[in-house]
Amino acid sequence: FGHSYNINAVHCIYFNTDIWKSFHHFYSVLHRLRCEKATVKALTFINVVNQSAVIQYNRCVRFKNIKELLGAQVLCGNESLGKDVHSACGSDMMSDVLAFVKDQAVLITGLVNPQVIRTAEMMDMRCVVFVRSKCPTDEMIRLAKESDLVVLKTTKRMYEACGKLYLAGLGVSPTEAKAVN
Repeated sequence: FGHSYNINAVHCIYFNTDIWKSFHHFYSVLHRLRCEKATVKALTFINVVNQSAVIQYNRCVRFKNIKELLGAQVLCGNESLGKDVHSACGSDMMSDVLAFVKDQAVLITGLVNPQVIRTAEMMDMRCVVFVRSKCPTDEMIRLAKESDLVVLKTTKRMYEACGKLYLAGLGVSPTEAKAVN
């Protein structure tokens, strides 16, 4: 009691939900924050309707589009920028990538160590995007070249990078897209 919180942002994103149900939930979140004396600098309310139509329309993105969307720098794999990619995941924990990721082609991470490249290779990924201006070592670049991986570096934070790529059509693997459609 007596504590107050400063929160930079609250983002509520609802998929295929009735607009009034999602707005009611959003309002309850705001009410709870107000009861807890929280100061919120930014609020985002997004209600995405007909998600399957978006997935159906745009299921693949080229690496060069990822580079442009994220304002990324290519560190290796320039020759593969014209290839398509269908899905992505974001994580700083390689154990989670190994345990939960299936059928993903792009790994978005802020972790910088050789294990990232080895994990991407083991999981048959085709691209690694380093966020928050993290720069892989020369050894990591060498490993990536040997594995024919595209390696990109962006100034974006992971949340923003994942959101931009999801809106561009990534994030749902071809297997998941079939189940949704």
